[in-house]
Amino acid sequence: MKNEKLIIISPGWGNSTFNLKLIENRFCNEGFDVIIVLNDPEGIHPSAMRLAGALQRAHEEYEHISFIGYSMGGLVGRYLIHKFPQYNYIDSYTSIGTPHDGTLTAQIAYWSNTAHEMKIDSELIRDLNKFEWPPQIPALAIQADRDLLVIPGENSKFSFAENIMIPHSTHLTVIMSKRTFHEINSWISSIFFPNSFFTRPQKKGTSSHLRQLL
Repeated sequence: MKNEKLIIISPGWGNSTFNLKLIENRFCNEGFDVIIVLNDPEGIHPSAMRLAGALQRAHEEYEHISFIGYSMGGLVGRYLIHKFPQYNYIDSYTSIGTPHDGTLTAQIAYWSNTAHEMKIDSELIRDLNKFEWPPQIPALAIQADRDLLVIPGENSKFSFAENIMIPHSTHLTVIMSKRTFHEINSWISSIFFPNSFFTRPQKKGTSSHLRQLL
C-alpha cells in the first residue's frame, strides 16, 4: 500500500543531522516517510532550489507533504514558498528555532555567505518579510526558551504562524524534545488526518537523506 504522508526536513546551518535523528524516528513510528534534504553550502537560494527538486519528485508520490525547517532550514522553506511557487507542494509549514527576523550571532561566522543572509535586517530577511504568507498553508513556529543562537529570542517567532514555546530547551535540543514532536504531530494530524489520529499506523515509515540537487 502506497504511503500518502511525507515529512520533508531541512536542517540548520552546517547541515548537521545528529540532532534530527529523534524527530525523524518518531515520525517514522507514526507512519510518515521522512526525507532530509541537505542544504547547499553556497546559500539559501541554491538550498531552496535543491528543496524544489525534492518537492517536485515527492509530489508525484505523496498525497500530503509537511515541511519542517530547523533553524536556517525554516528560512529555506519560506524562500521556496515565496520565490518558487511553481514548486510549492508544501501542505503545512513548521519552523523550529528559525531566525525569522535574523540573529545577532550570524555576525560570528563572517566568512559564511549563508550566515550573512541570517543577519538582522539582511537583504534576504527584508525580502522575505515583504511577502504575505499564502493562507492555504497552515504554519507553526516552535521556539526554544533558552535559545542562545537566535538572539534576540523573539526573532524566532513568525507572525503568520501559531507560535509555541518549548520550556527547558536550547537551540540544539529543541528539535530533540518529545514535546516538540508531539506539538507538531498533533497539529498536523488535527488539520489533515483527524480520523486516524488515535489509531496506530499499519507500518512504520521510511527515511532517507538527499545530498544532491534533483
